[in-house]
Amino acid sequence: MNEAWGLVSGSLKLFVVLGAGALALSGCGTAAIPEPQRQEDSLPAAATSEVTDEPTTVRATVPPHDVLYPYPVPEMPPEAYEHSVLGAQAFTVYFLQTFAYAMSIRDTRPLEEIMLPDSEFLGQCVELIDWLNETDSYYVGYYFEDMVVNGSLDGGNHPDAEYGTQVTVYVAEYTYVNGETGEEEVLPPERVLGGAEIAWRDDGWVVTGGAFGSYEDVYGDG
Repeated sequence: MNEAWGLVSGSLKLFVVLGAGALALSGCGTAAIPEPQRQEDSLPAAATSEVTDEPTTVRATVPPHDVLYPYPVPEMPPEAYEHSVLGAQAFTVYFLQTFAYAMSIRDTRPLEEIMLPDSEFLGQCVELIDWLNETDSYYVGYYFEDMVVNGSLDGGNHPDAEYGTQVTVYVAEYTYVNGETGEEEVLPPERVLGGAEIAWRDDGWVVTGGAFGSYEDVYGDG
């Protein structure tokens, strides 16, 4: 299977290339998050000042964090501090929850605190979050719920990775607002696969790589 698939929805503009066997158990692979498409031809006409006759731009008003993410802030569970496969799985669930939180509040710091600085996946997330801030685009209610750990494998793509874990993620309904066009789109709930490879350091787990993929492509419609 060698196929590009949009993470969670086309609106989110996150894509992952799934190689043969990717996400079959470990949830690992190389994720690619290109910059969202900018549809210049659909932009509304700029307002014109009656005095200067120069174009002005009306920027979207981004809601506060508690509106963007009206859920409890993710907290590290006690199990995630354990150096064990169960600890790795608990940490992976926490990482995925933190991903949704960071995307919602458009802040890279929650991810930077738990990922390797040179992680390719982190760099792609930072690029997207920067774009959201630059364009005043945002998501409202982007949230992962009813997360189920499917399993873990030893090792991974990164030489320091100790475990790769795959999780079934149920994505709640949320709204995407494009700050450049003013368009809003409500996305229905859906089920996807999330995964991470993690390494153990002196102070605990750290994410070395992450990926998302299609549940149906791996497990079918059942």
